[in-house]
Amino acid sequence: MGIGECIFDPDRRAVLKARFLAKHPKSAFYADFADFSFWRVAMDEAHLNGGFARAGKFKGEPS
Repeated sequence: MGIGECIFDPDRRAVLKARFLAKHPKSAFYADFADFSFWRVAMDEAHLNGGFARAGKFKGEPS
């Protein structure tokens, strides 16, 4: 659970795009498509279901 924000600002988008392409270089093909966007997600809490007796809740770090 958290808040998602689509990044429209060209300067912030350029930073996120560079970081994304550093980890996923083959994605350069579609990173500038009109239907491709970058999002910042501020996590408040996450729930992990890792199988039998391996579930847990995790709190996000304050931003």
